[in-house]
Amino acid sequence: MELCRGRVVKIRAGRDAGTFMAVADFDNSRVYLVNGNDRCLDKPKSKNYKHITLTKMVLDEDTMSADKKIKRKLREIRESRRLKEVFDCQNKI
Repeated sequence: MELCRGRVVKIRAGRDAGTFMAVADFDNSRVYLVNGNDRCLDKPKSKNYKHITLTKMVLDEDTMSADKKIKRKLREIRESRRLKEVFDCQNKI
């Protein structure tokens, strides 16, 4: 997997650990993340590469055009992951 604009990542370290965000931009040493809520496109969160985990999901350019669309899509991803975890727990019982 490669890092690109719109890639959904999971935060591994820091105050936002365990949350999903989307890549707005990146350079050689930092990645800039948005979630459409408190981290908007105008003010992305700067993170070190080693503090994130890449996922297979990529948001399209239309979704990355507005904070509201990013927020909605990340909420859907979070809820689908939570639903999957519930089913996995029920299968183990």
